[in-house]
Amino acid sequence: MRDGGAAGHGRRNPDSDPLGVHYHVRSYSDHCGITDESFDAVLSTMALMDGPDLSGAMREAYRLVRPGGFLIFSVLHPCFITPGLSWERDSEGRTTGLRVARYFDRSSFTEHWRFGNRPKDEDVIPFAVPRFPRTIGDYLNAVASAGFVLTTIHEPQPTLAACEAVPRFERWRDLGAFLLLVMAKRPEN
Repeated sequence: MRDGGAAGHGRRNPDSDPLGVHYHVRSYSDHCGITDESFDAVLSTMALMDGPDLSGAMREAYRLVRPGGFLIFSVLHPCFITPGLSWERDSEGRTTGLRVARYFDRSSFTEHWRFGNRPKDEDVIPFAVPRFPRTIGDYLNAVASAGFVLTTIHEPQPTLAACEAVPRFERWRDLGAFLLLVMAKRPEN
């Protein structure tokens, strides 16, 4: 893996803002080389839907968390961000509904992105993201099968202030959930 991601960014300025952070770039589902039960919490932000081995990731998180520690993660909401997602619009172009389809289709695919809302003449490098669709049951069962106890499931809505700042967020406030947040605890021994 190139050293251009978050770890590369973090390594660029250690002298100007030393934090004592150690960076490890590894697969999230393989043994990462860190000692068992090293952390009070394991956090994954918007990554677990982009890798093929969710169960392996949950087992590795469980291995790394101390008894009584937590797993916290966010993913694109599997009930609404489906391979067949499309927005319905009225005759005036206003978004009126969200069509989800192929919820049980677990076929992996690659999504091609560019950061949006940029001037057309700006040089924006496109990028690709692998997707591994899963159901909400797939996520929750992987957590439980690893040994964690689910404590919190949250489906946040954008605030009115966020919708005013970015009007396209209104559709996620009114028509479907964008994120699934999960918190689970490793039982005490």
